[in-house]
Amino acid sequence: MQHQFPRSADSCTTSNFPFAQQNFRRPPRTTFFASNSSMTTTGGCMCGSVRYQFTGEPAVTALCHCVDCQKWTGGAFTSNAVVPRTVFSVTQGTPKSYDAIGESGKINKHFFCSDCGSSLYTELEVMPDVTCVKAGGLDGGAANLGNKITVEFYVKDRPQYLKPCDGAKQEPRFG
Repeated sequence: MQHQFPRSADSCTTSNFPFAQQNFRRPPRTTFFASNSSMTTTGGCMCGSVRYQFTGEPAVTALCHCVDCQKWTGGAFTSNAVVPRTVFSVTQGTPKSYDAIGESGKINKHFFCSDCGSSLYTELEVMPDVTCVKAGGLDGGAANLGNKITVEFYVKDRPQYLKPCDGAKQEPRFG
């Protein structure tokens, strides 16, 4: 049997997908990148076991096209809200982690849900003061990162079918 997928955004509901879970928990709506530094942005994994939050605006919004990020996500890049570690916290559950050695020779610690496998955030040994929150897990449509990408890393590994983001600094590698 071949699945028929909806053709318009208006018809994209879980009832149109025979494989979708009917008990999907919708996260609360969050306004992203408000000018208020005390604003809280929340997110979590697909199954709802792990939840997290950060306050204020990201220091950087970045895409990373490195091979490590491609393999971790199964996609062409990761999209990240880079925030100070001091404003980031896990509020529910305990993520599992995997250490990968980056091109720098330093550890890239990837955190994910051990139940559903969702990528959650990364802590890079080369950037000990920040957390790279994976934008796909942010609530309330915040995965769009405020419609502003400030930098793209590892553009040397970016697939040729993707074009640079308008206005984003283009870095062949990290830093």
